[in-house]
Amino acid sequence: MRQKWDGVLTELKKHLDAVVTPLANVTLNWSVTEEEINETEKLVATMLEDAARKLVYECDSFCSASRLLTALPLVMNLLKEKAVRYSATVKSLSKTANENAQTTGQFTKALDTFLPALNSGGASGVIEHKRELINCEAESTLANAVSVLAITDKVLGNVKSTNDTVGESLNALHARLGRIKENVKNIPGAERARKPEERCDVNSENVTTEAMYDIIALLPSNLMNVSEVEKLRASLGSISTEWKEVTKQLDEADKKIRAVEASLAPIKKEVEESKKSFVDVLTGKRSELCAVRAHPDALKKYHSSLDAHANKALCGALRAQERGIRTCGEVETVHEDIRRFVGASAKIEKAVAKSTEACKIVKTVAAEKDEEAQATAAGACGHAETTVGERRRAREMADTVMGYEASADDVCAFADASMKRTIEGQRTAVHANENVSSALQNIDSAAKRVEKTFNEAVNWLCELNSREHLLGCSGAAVKVMDGPTKMFLFDVAKLLQFANNSEEVIVKHPLWSAASKWPAAS
Repeated sequence: MRQKWDGVLTELKKHLDAVVTPLANVTLNWSVTEEEINETEKLVATMLEDAARKLVYECDSFCSASRLLTALPLVMNLLKEKAVRYSATVKSLSKTANENAQTTGQFTKALDTFLPALNSGGASGVIEHKRELINCEAESTLANAVSVLAITDKVLGNVKSTNDTVGESLNALHARLGRIKENVKNIPGAERARKPEERCDVNSENVTTEAMYDIIALLPSNLMNVSEVEKLRASLGSISTEWKEVTKQLDEADKKIRAVEASLAPIKKEVEESKKSFVDVLTGKRSELCAVRAHPDALKKYHSSLDAHANKALCGALRAQERGIRTCGEVETVHEDIRRFVGASAKIEKAVAKSTEACKIVKTVAAEKDEEAQATAAGACGHAETTVGERRRAREMADTVMGYEASADDVCAFADASMKRTIEGQRTAVHANENVSSALQNIDSAAKRVEKTFNEAVNWLCELNSREHLLGCSGAAVKVMDGPTKMFLFDVAKLLQFANNSEEVIVKHPLWSAASKWPAAS
């Protein structure tokens, strides 16, 4: 047992030598070790603080970029709204310019429709000149509008591209910030001293194109070789470039819009002046139309008088016909008398011949006989001489009667010619009356056609605010001409002139040719 105990004691001593002796040495060096531990703890704390500070600085830089990028879409959307507003404005200006051109175009077309005979020196020429001026301005406005719309479309595309780039950059930033937050959390006490994740919640109020370069300058230099940081740096530069381009484009659009607005201001005045000139032309045309409508009344008065002339001519023709028939009948009676007288003259000639022959015979016989026979012969010869005297008087009367016969023929021929002239005059009067009736129908048709064309043109002009006074004649405007019927051809000429100045398709030549043949009223 003692031997065993000695063995245990020996082992114990060995153990104590192996354990206690080093402990004694440690006890002797503890102060030195404690100092080293404290130094180590200080070094570790310093390293952790430096690491935390770098992470917080990196977080601050990324948070600044995040705040800027988070606010940037709002700014870009404002620019987008501005572009959309510019687009709407320029479309409205284009519409106004187009309406101006259409308005003056309608005026010119209307004038060409019912006033083709107006020359370029009158109101039509003034309106045409203004139309050309307004059309030039409208073309310029439309060209600027197309340019502005192209700019705004490009702006909208750039805004979308910028917002897409911002979204990608924010996603990268948020991923980087998430890793930084985890690293900061692993440093004891750092998350309580600094809470970087809370610093990214506030949006930046100072969002400018230059702020992008400020953010790029703030990015930690020791991270410039990190790919995602390099990508962020490039994205920020791209965003800044696109932002500047959008601002530049909007400035250009603004200048063009201001130029269009400036050019439209005087054009508006030109359009109003054109409208006034055009309304003046229409008013004058309507007044002329209303005045011309009085002429058919004068023609109707002449037509009524022509009816009376025609009836009078007919009565005269009938009387002339009766006189001609009666005169020629009397001439025929004269011819019968002359024929009877000629027959009597022949008998007288025979009686004279017989008396002369008897006288010769009696004288021959009486010469051989007594005085009584000679007295008888003398009586017979006296009768023969008486018969010769009667023959002489008969011949003189025959000459006179033959003169009467020639005069009677002349009277009959004159009566016949007079009757023919009267009948021809009656025919002319009837023909003139028919011409006037036809002319009145043509005139009425032409007047209605002119007024229909005029009213259609007025109703077609949607730019006219007031048109009632242009679509009819007031009571005072239509006046009946009370002048003599010698104004008839003047009335016809006025109607033709108005019609020819009012429409291109009009039956004018038959009307005028018929009117020119009508007899002038006395």
